[in-house]
Amino acid sequence: MIIKSYIGHRLRESVIHMKRLYSSRKLPSVMILSSMHGSGLSGDLRGSALAKELQRLGWRTIFVPSQLELHQRQRLLRLERPDVIMMQQSRHPYNHPKYYPGSPVVFDVDDADIYDPRCTNKVIECCHGSVAVTVGNRFLNELLREHNPNVHVIWTGSYLPVNWTKKWPKVGGRVVSWANSGASVKSAESELLQEVLCILAKTTDFEFRIYGVENQKTAETNFSSLKKMKIKIRSYRLMSYKKLARHLRSSDVGLAPICEEVPFSRGKSFGKVLTYLAAQVPVVASHAVDYPLFFSNGENGMIIRNNDINKWADSIRKLLEEPLYSQFLVENATRDFRQRLTIKKSAELFDIVLKEAINRA
Repeated sequence: MIIKSYIGHRLRESVIHMKRLYSSRKLPSVMILSSMHGSGLSGDLRGSALAKELQRLGWRTIFVPSQLELHQRQRLLRLERPDVIMMQQSRHPYNHPKYYPGSPVVFDVDDADIYDPRCTNKVIECCHGSVAVTVGNRFLNELLREHNPNVHVIWTGSYLPVNWTKKWPKVGGRVVSWANSGASVKSAESELLQEVLCILAKTTDFEFRIYGVENQKTAETNFSSLKKMKIKIRSYRLMSYKKLARHLRSSDVGLAPICEEVPFSRGKSFGKVLTYLAAQVPVVASHAVDYPLFFSNGENGMIIRNNDINKWADSIRKLLEEPLYSQFLVENATRDFRQRLTIKKSAELFDIVLKEAINRA
């Protein structure tokens, strides 16, 4: 009797499992191949986190981590038989349509890798071998349309919640922050900020925090003019995505410079701007890339052309000195962030492109 009961129980479990498997097989399926992975990087925001959100939209998703070898990827492809492959960037040696013949590929690009001589040919080949290309901004749209006419702009979204209450005005010193994964290297952006902050320092006391720099010495070397003016510089190494957002909460201003004279910079999406928004930090950004399509100057942020460094300094000063104005900007930015720059929003757009790719195959 016990044996019969046990067998019956296992049989019912098997039937339920097969029904679930059959049901999942009827869902549209996508295999996402990441080039790199890390908290807050594109392999996360346009890869693994996107896969989870697509599941909520009725997809069966298979996220392939970057460490899998080619034979492992191809074996997984044979087992899962996805309807479409989404290839996130071309930096991984096995992210190329030639390795997945017979499967429609959507090629996702969120950096201007085509300007890197080591990547140029591969990016073009991936465009040619894909049924569609998704990009992070309008410049990449124009740039890659030459190699594939079916290009779609999808801004990178964030899963960071804005579920805490910021107190206004903030108690404490005035903090201006710059979060940039390449902050250890002198760049056109760091030179612009140094010029702006030196003007600001003539009239305003503040602390300058740099996130993403390897050590304090490098930070002080890259901003030596600020150090000479006795402005306090505090450096932080790269930290996890969620930790960075929490840490930025104590900042009064978040800086987002982009110098478009550097070709690679023109491929940037919203990057660390997403962490400022989640941390409810008012943003001062360059009038560059797709920033003007999201930010409305004086309404949900400050957006300024790089050649007007005095206006940059004035905008930062205004936010440091007028907390109620900062609160106004942050409340509007939070509303727009929730509507336009979440993983949920980007997944809805990827959903459309991926289904079109299946139909075109």
